[in-house]
Amino acid sequence: MSAQTSKQQPTAGVPEEWADDHLATIFTRWHPFMSRADLQSQDLVIAEAGIQPGDTVLDVACGAGIPALRAAERVGPDGRVVATDPSPVFLAATAENAARQGLTNLDTVQASAATLPFRPGSFDAATCHFGVMFFTDITAGLTRIRETLKPGKRAAFIAWGPDADNQLFSSFGAVVGQYAPPPPQPDPSIAEIDIPKPNRFAAAGSLSAALRSAGYQDVRERYEQVDYTWPGHAPTMLEFWKQLSRIEERIPAERREAFEQDLLASLGRYAEGEALHFKCMVVVASGAA
Repeated sequence: MSAQTSKQQPTAGVPEEWADDHLATIFTRWHPFMSRADLQSQDLVIAEAGIQPGDTVLDVACGAGIPALRAAERVGPDGRVVATDPSPVFLAATAENAARQGLTNLDTVQASAATLPFRPGSFDAATCHFGVMFFTDITAGLTRIRETLKPGKRAAFIAWGPDADNQLFSSFGAVVGQYAPPPPQPDPSIAEIDIPKPNRFAAAGSLSAALRSAGYQDVRERYEQVDYTWPGHAPTMLEFWKQLSRIEERIPAERREAFEQDLLASLGRYAEGEALHFKCMVVVASGAA
């Protein structure tokens, strides 16, 4: 890996909600749960990128280490993973989680996709797990990732599929709509594909089209159904959703107890043993430099 000086701020190209520490703090706090729930999608993006032992890998929007930590295990002691994120909260968490797992082949760098400070041809593979949906300038972010790859090497992305095929989101959304006012509507002058949001690339072909526009070759895209298995009972996920969404700020105080009971019932439909089991459709896409 080689680096070059970047004059841009590491939060350039990052939505305001992700530049704030709130989401990073909550995702970091719940990383032990999320890293286990996301096992299948992590393995999908690592396999799609073609990561092999000894590779030098770039992980963009690493969060608290998903999938950078798993990629570091895959490349082994002869490889290297560089985990990037605009949030110092996430980077500190990734470094701590790597140390806890005894991983010494992982570095962290503060940067957004659009401000990656690496020279062309620095990496054997790149991954981005549930992050590409939030690039404010999708072409700039995807292009910068491609430029860091060695010729012919692949960048792989995981994004959420259609809401109708996502039990994780529907278990929450079906209840929230009964208690909280709808969120503000986006500016109608902004194209849907340009709005950072979880289901931004749910439509078939939309992410692969963005990859082609950013100059990728041999572009691939497919839907995959994953088992999102939350390693805890319904009250733990209720607490996670509450902390993440701050939903109680939008619900009248006298209705919050009823909201919690209804959400617990909704989540409880997916309980099996000691865990909650959700079926979720994801988009797996990749392209070569």
